[in-house]
Amino acid sequence: MKGSCRGSDALPSRFVRSPRATSVPRGLGRASARGALGKSLPRQQRPPRPPRRRLLRRAAHPPSGGSVRASRASSYGRSPPVHGTAPLVPCGVPSLGRGGPRSSDIRGGNGHMTKIRGLAGAGALMLAIALVGAACSSSGSSSGASSGGDPSGSLNISGSSTVEPITSLVAEDFQGANSGVDISVDGPGTTDGFVLFCKGQTDISDASRQISDDEKKACSDGGVHYVELAIGRDALTVVGNPSNPLNCLSLADLYALFSSEAKGFSNWSDANALDSELGGKGNFPDLPLTIVAPGTESGTYGSFIDLAIKSIAQDRNKPDDTLRPDYQSSADDNVIINNAEGTEGALGFVGFSYAQNAGGQVKEFQVDGGDGCVAPSAASVNDGTYPLARTLYIYVNTDKLASNPALKPFVDYYLGDEGISAVTQVQYIALPTDELQTSRSTWQTTESSASPST
Repeated sequence: MKGSCRGSDALPSRFVRSPRATSVPRGLGRASARGALGKSLPRQQRPPRPPRRRLLRRAAHPPSGGSVRASRASSYGRSPPVHGTAPLVPCGVPSLGRGGPRSSDIRGGNGHMTKIRGLAGAGALMLAIALVGAACSSSGSSSGASSGGDPSGSLNISGSSTVEPITSLVAEDFQGANSGVDISVDGPGTTDGFVLFCKGQTDISDASRQISDDEKKACSDGGVHYVELAIGRDALTVVGNPSNPLNCLSLADLYALFSSEAKGFSNWSDANALDSELGGKGNFPDLPLTIVAPGTESGTYGSFIDLAIKSIAQDRNKPDDTLRPDYQSSADDNVIINNAEGTEGALGFVGFSYAQNAGGQVKEFQVDGGDGCVAPSAASVNDGTYPLARTLYIYVNTDKLASNPALKPFVDYYLGDEGISAVTQVQYIALPTDELQTSRSTWQTTESSASPST
């Protein structure tokens, strides 16, 4: 049923949390969040899920239409853009391979598949068959299932490493209730994700910034139509070693340390003269300066430039679309966190969730945008006082709605009450209610106008 969103009490049923359908019993490996038969606990009872710790290596983009294989991790790198998909496991009797009963795979951005395994053994298999049969016979009971029965198919999702933990959790829960859907989630970075998306190689692109004009043209040239959906908020968090005596950095300070004019500065104090020229205090300590931060493939890189660098660079007639060329870049936020934890004089910036997960092991600098020092938090992001706040998005290939039966129910679930709660579950910041309603209404309009396959 189509309809406009006028508040949670008027939402279509697909946006409202419903009981999870019984699925193939899980193994006992996720004891903290699963019961004896693998039944998922309500989302509110689960402990917060931090972003996954990942060390990834870079893989070259495939030619258009080519395949990409999962690769093993190595330090200071990133994941391959898109993994191949595994054979589907339809709703019904689990297949018996060499590894015994299994359900579908969800692949995280670490270059490995995160398996959700069934219980082995004849007795467990019979129980699994009975439970799956019950789930398949319950019309509309699966979260995200369409009215015509449980969805099936495969989804390729790539893009932002910031958004990846959110989408991975949504995908895990959605597949738990819809075992006929195979989902691949990957996080090479927003920019690299849009390269694949605009070639039609992915169904959904996660993004920590809005699509650029060049990327819009690439999608147009590739014949890819899409819809932009805001799903959460983030506070870009500047991090350093806890031993650093500074607690707050102004935008002038950030420019003096990160901009192209900071090239060659190897000690914090090297930036004092430039900082004073910009109106800063010029009181950086005598500490070795070691910067590890996201690279150009990351939406976080672009967001930091837009929020902290561009305005000052334009006023000084300096490059306004780049950072200093002599810092160490990494697409893995955890490498940045590790540098801040273990290196005196370290400096970097990451998504809010990664800094929160690190706790007291890193220093989260307050930021002064001209009205005083403000710490990153959900409150300061939502009241507009934190200078480095941004919105997180998913982009959906609308051309694939007619041909991929898994796409619509997955996005329905993502924007529903249970799916969207993954944003705060992995310690990002929920959208204000009116902005979430806008995303839901936009999606309703998009799906209702999508052309059926012919």
